[in-house]
Amino acid sequence: MKLNSKLILSLVATIPSTLAAVNGRCTGRNGICVATGTCSSYGGTYYTGRCPNDPNNIKCCDNISCRVNGQVGKCMFTSQCSGTTVSGYCPGGNDFKCCLSSPPVDQCKSKGGSCKNPNSCIGTVLNNLCPGGADNKCCVPNDNNCKAQGGECIAPSSCRDTVKGGLCATSGTQCCIPDKCKAQGGSCKNPSSCDGTVLNNLCPGGADNKCCVPNQCKAKGGSCMNPNSCIGTVYNNLCPGGADNKCCVPNDNKCKAQGGECIAPSSCRSTIKIGLCATSGTQCCIPNDDKCKAQGGECLYPSSCRGTTKPGLCVTSGTQCCVPLPPKPDLNPTIYENALTHVGSGDWSKWTSRQCELNDSVYFNFGEFKCNLFVYEVLLASDIDIGTPNHVEGLRLLILDDGKDQRPACASDWYNNDENNMVPSFKLVYSGKGKDGIDKCKQGDVITDGGHMGIISGEGKTISASGLTGKVENNDWGFRDNSDPIKCYRYSP
Repeated sequence: MKLNSKLILSLVATIPSTLAAVNGRCTGRNGICVATGTCSSYGGTYYTGRCPNDPNNIKCCDNISCRVNGQVGKCMFTSQCSGTTVSGYCPGGNDFKCCLSSPPVDQCKSKGGSCKNPNSCIGTVLNNLCPGGADNKCCVPNDNNCKAQGGECIAPSSCRDTVKGGLCATSGTQCCIPDKCKAQGGSCKNPSSCDGTVLNNLCPGGADNKCCVPNQCKAKGGSCMNPNSCIGTVYNNLCPGGADNKCCVPNDNKCKAQGGECIAPSSCRSTIKIGLCATSGTQCCIPNDDKCKAQGGECLYPSSCRGTTKPGLCVTSGTQCCVPLPPKPDLNPTIYENALTHVGSGDWSKWTSRQCELNDSVYFNFGEFKCNLFVYEVLLASDIDIGTPNHVEGLRLLILDDGKDQRPACASDWYNNDENNMVPSFKLVYSGKGKDGIDKCKQGDVITDGGHMGIISGEGKTISASGLTGKVENNDWGFRDNSDPIKCYRYSP
């Protein structure tokens, strides 16, 4: 197919003139389309996508500052400049120049000032707004020089303090500087007639004219001192000077603020704190139970004390110092050691009778399982008597010796001990699958699955009177994968 070149040219001619060209205006910004390197050399900022009709290295360059003879301007198209344009300071063609806002003198006027020698300026001196050198600056008249000396520009007739000329720009006013002595609440007079505090360097003249500040603190019954040394109430603005000189009115408020009372030290039964009382011969007595706490006790009502009571150590009425009893020793190691001595013994076999060695009232006959008797006797040997809560009734009693019908808790009693509390001195420490309780059941704990029981020997093993072998075994009973759920109880008196 043959292309119509005239048609193509006509189409190109119809492309909107708004598309940017090199040295032309950017699309959507006030900058100029130039090479990025040129933009950077003039300190401008280039933007992508604003010169779509140009090569990739041509970008929209905007925000270009320029400086002409010390005056700062901005590079822009001449048609946009409302001030003076200067060539040679901006990139691009003849229509893109440095635009200076207005002549320097006009800039000073726009600030409300005038160009003059800064030494004669009553106000604020601004730089770079006037032509010439250091002897011609922009002076904006104001009262700042007066304010800098702590004064106020007012009519001289209204000033009751010191008047200073040449510091105020407002017509008909002078700088009125407050009297330093008055600011301290005093007046200038001969110090020999001062009945208060004499302050130096606050009044004009020599030694016979000083600032006399009346002693307002003394009228309140206080004295001026460092507030850190005050035992009482500190009042501000009653003493001359700064933060290290305040009016101190002595009282016992500091002691009362801590809940104490200023009394003779010999009468205090609690904690004594010094430096809080103004009354001579007293110290601050703060009621508390520190004397009891020092002995490891707690102030309680005697009926609530489970330890030893000590009178005379508590402040609260009706209470006494309750010192807890020392903790009982851990008997688990003893239980384990006593059980270990019987490993291999047949004394608790089902096929033999057994008279309990430490309790004549407990007897097991031939044919009876004796795992609970083994645990019972191990505990008795460890000085732990759990009692014999079970009593045999009915026909079974006929085969037993007369008067020996008492039985220690059986395996099922131990298993349900957390509910029936038949063995109150033992606390449940684990309930669940045996293999999951290896790290939770401690050596010397009692273990049971409700049908058999023994003593934990550690590392997943137990010591028990086996009904199968007829001997005391130390094996993995209770911790096997197919074992019934177990419970472990620990001696906790």
